[in-house]
Amino acid sequence: GNYTNLYIGLLLWIVIIFTCYETFSQESKSDELMEKFRAMVPAAATVIRDGNTVPISATDIVIGDLIRLKSGEKVPADCRVIFNQSLKVDQSMITGESEAVDTTVNAADPNALEARNIIFNGSLCVDGSCIAVAIRTGDATLIGTMVELTGDVGKNSSTLKKDIEYFVKFLTAFALFQSAIVFIVGISRGIDPVQVFIQGFVVIMIGNVPQGLPATVTACLFIIADRMGKVNVFVKKLDIIETLGSCTCICTDKTGTLTQNLMSVANLWVVSTKFSVTESIEANKQDAILDKISQLTYLIDVATLNSRVVLEKKTEDSPFVPNGDATELGLYRHMSKLIEDKYKQDIETYRNNNVKVHEIPFNSSNKWQMSIHKFKKFNDSEILLLKGAPDVLLSKCNRYLANDGTYKEIDQSFQTRYTSEYEEFGGQGERVLGFAIKPLDKTIEEEESLNPKFKEILKEGLVGKKDGVKPINDLIFVGLITLMDPPRDEVPKAIKDCHTAGVKVVMVTGDHPLTAAAIARKIGLINRPTRDILAKERNIQPKDVPEEDIDAVVVHGSEIAAMTEDHWKILVNKKEIVFARTSPEQKLIIVKEFTKAGNITAMTGDGVNDSPALKQAAIGVAMGLNGSDV
Repeated sequence: GNYTNLYIGLLLWIVIIFTCYETFSQESKSDELMEKFRAMVPAAATVIRDGNTVPISATDIVIGDLIRLKSGEKVPADCRVIFNQSLKVDQSMITGESEAVDTTVNAADPNALEARNIIFNGSLCVDGSCIAVAIRTGDATLIGTMVELTGDVGKNSSTLKKDIEYFVKFLTAFALFQSAIVFIVGISRGIDPVQVFIQGFVVIMIGNVPQGLPATVTACLFIIADRMGKVNVFVKKLDIIETLGSCTCICTDKTGTLTQNLMSVANLWVVSTKFSVTESIEANKQDAILDKISQLTYLIDVATLNSRVVLEKKTEDSPFVPNGDATELGLYRHMSKLIEDKYKQDIETYRNNNVKVHEIPFNSSNKWQMSIHKFKKFNDSEILLLKGAPDVLLSKCNRYLANDGTYKEIDQSFQTRYTSEYEEFGGQGERVLGFAIKPLDKTIEEEESLNPKFKEILKEGLVGKKDGVKPINDLIFVGLITLMDPPRDEVPKAIKDCHTAGVKVVMVTGDHPLTAAAIARKIGLINRPTRDILAKERNIQPKDVPEEDIDAVVVHGSEIAAMTEDHWKILVNKKEIVFARTSPEQKLIIVKEFTKAGNITAMTGDGVNDSPALKQAAIGVAMGLNGSDV
């Protein structure tokens, strides 16, 4: 009638089954990860073989295949662009670049990540089209390399596991010592050795086994995990919870983690006024400024109408949503609010009322985008609207829109104000766009009736490079609009809290150093002067600034390969650190070096390019809402 042994046997079976399930679960997670990587690669592609365009499976692509790509398609291999029709590619999940990349046929930089004529497997074409030649396929692609890095990185045990192992070893040694004492004393008193061994040695050893430790630790971790789940933190490995409490260094991605990964309008500038979007919204004076400054109204008109954003359905049953590249969508979102406030109509109604009759899309060689509209303000007379790189656009202007609504000649006073604002915006890491207008005397139809090649001549005049065609340089400059990927609202406080707790926060991003440094200063990650700032203040060369004076550094990813162990020892002890233009392999190296320096390192990120470093770090924190599946 004693069922004790049966209960113990059943309990052991439950423990064995649970252990087997955990082992199987860990193995299946690796398989799921590989499946998610595969899901990022398109299933099919369109290639040109033997002069014919044929659809094939993406797995059948070989090096040298010519691939046709257009807006909305995923890139099926690492490719080099050989024919380009204004293709823009979203590579943010792979390279960390927050904006869509304008591709070119010629390399802009020897580094493949910045070359602009190399597009990567798994990237999304957001605008334009191209023909590209496959240069790497399968495991040799950038995303394939990330799969290999993610699968192969060696990871140390968690601090909890190390602490438990240390405790068990100590307990074992202590139990052996006790058992040895009892055994020796028993033998010395003439007790039967077998009896001493069973009743003394074995019993003491068993008595010192902490049977309740695993259950107690697991229960505590489950309680903590449940609390974290209530604040939207999902814990995949329970033992990491204790490690997180011991964290001394956080390496964090920028795009989508510290920032919103959503290009937004930051400033509007006309010749008389800078209009900071954030400050005006906070002060509730946006409408008042719009009513007061007529130039801003024209700037909003140009930014709204000269746009290639279209409304599309993602599925048959879903509502229409705006689609375009990140910059255009940022302008569209902000202008839709301003148009509604100013004209009391939605942005699509306003665009439809000012009909577009002709356009020339943006491309990376011209650096501008042009459209012609029937403009309601001018009684449906046609107006040419131009937006693009400010310096390129300004070279086509000889007048600017003044405060009183008149057109004035561009003079030295205007140039001084313009240059000052442009350099200030650029120094803040913001993307700057210029806007210009030109009211037309005749309609496009009238011009074409006089000269059928009018549109071609117009384009050549704007480009200004063809002999025999008079360059257009009589446009009217309206103003500047800047955009940036803004920081998340809660980030500055979070970084301040980390610093207060003695946790170092390091930015590791694929974005441009200037942009990375500007965001780092906005969120309080960098407060001290960098080498370049100190050199400028002291009027000396950057290399002459003593190393001990530098507490804040911005490191370009290209510098990492040449860094020695001594360089790393100096670098990891700096107070404020930003790494920019880093590849997935370099992010992995950074995490390893900070760990080697004795830090318990956490890595946060939301892109595929972060996955190897996330796995290598003692704590990997993936952004679940806006992050990639991997």
